[in-house]
Amino acid sequence: MKICQQMDCDKTIELHILPEKEGWILFQKYAGLSDNSSKSILDRGRKISKECKGLPIAIAFIARSLKGPRPLEEWDVALTSLQKSMHVNDNEDESRKKVYTCLKYSYDNMKDETAKKLFLLCSLFREDEEISEELLVRLAKGATLIDKIDDDDSYDECRKKVIVAKNKLIDSCLLLNCKYERVKMHDLVREMALWIANEENVAVNTSKKNEMTKVEKGKDIKYLLCEGKIKNLFSSKFDGSKLVILIVYMKTHHHVEVPNSFFENKPGLQVLILSNSFVPRPSLSLPQSIQRLTNIKSLYLKRFKLGNISIIGNLQALETLELV
Repeated sequence: MKICQQMDCDKTIELHILPEKEGWILFQKYAGLSDNSSKSILDRGRKISKECKGLPIAIAFIARSLKGPRPLEEWDVALTSLQKSMHVNDNEDESRKKVYTCLKYSYDNMKDETAKKLFLLCSLFREDEEISEELLVRLAKGATLIDKIDDDDSYDECRKKVIVAKNKLIDSCLLLNCKYERVKMHDLVREMALWIANEENVAVNTSKKNEMTKVEKGKDIKYLLCEGKIKNLFSSKFDGSKLVILIVYMKTHHHVEVPNSFFENKPGLQVLILSNSFVPRPSLSLPQSIQRLTNIKSLYLKRFKLGNISIIGNLQALETLELV
């Protein structure tokens, strides 16, 4: 099995499973260990490294999470966690399950709740999609992911907390740093994050009937990303009572008319992104029912020709409006 992972390099490199000795060298690098480290730590480190089965991505995740002064008990917990098999999917091969186990350990032992929420939020975006720091701040603010922010200068406070959380995720290898203050998720990390979020985070291709069925049967969806045939989404009937964030990616040059019924059962929606990637831009018509989104804080309409959108002025809770 080959694992692709961007570590401290400028580009993604492909690595085979490492021999035990090379795996241990890599583990020491990411955990900050040396021959001068205590024997107790080194002994536990070797056992943990061995449990990673030579997978570079697993070694990087688990070693980074143990870097710095840590009590022996924490190393013991890490070893025990890796020795337990994770029940993800019976069809997954053992190497993949081991990576999932390492990711889950790294996530579970993160003490920053904001970082955890941000991690799950990032899983909503498409594979290999680079997410701007500014967008993360706006989503975190719009979806109220960060508690205890003073009313005065709240946006700046939110930005600071998001940046701190983002950096912690990068240090833990749960996010990859990109150029221009952007981040992205490794595909395995994204799969794991969606698994952790269970039925609350859902990313679907609306062109696939089986994926739309998952949406229509969902009762607890909080974050939803849709791409594909947009008509399938607009015509579907799903429980949006708990929906907080909705991201819709389109690729069309035809006029887009959101049906009036679409916003009728989404009272808690706080962030809405409608984004089109087709050139030339199609026109977009918003229904009267958008006024029912009384909790909407952030609205993004990207790459559309917009006519009269004065109806947006009736959204009293709206804090951020972006028309690109």
